[in-house]
Amino acid sequence: MENKPHDQPETVDLNFEIEQDAENILKSLLPKRWVVRKEDPDYHLDFNVEVVMEGELSGIRFGIQLKGTRPETPSDFQLKYALKTKHLQYY
Repeated sequence: MENKPHDQPETVDLNFEIEQDAENILKSLLPKRWVVRKEDPDYHLDFNVEVVMEGELSGIRFGIQLKGTRPETPSDFQLKYALKTKHLQYY
């Protein structure tokens, strides 16, 4: 395998790692039986989630826009994200 030139960006970089971490955290916070569908293309919504009640699909669905960040220090870790008013009105 050849080494890539230093001026080329990595294909699998820190942003990819952060995105994967954010998805794993999201899925760990939701009930395991709920159906989580990744949206593609993901315009304004990354996931569509359907609630399962008593082992049956309920028809109750909600969308999730996921934004992953990496805190600079462990004390900076927060499960929140500031939204612009325009985006809040859309959601």
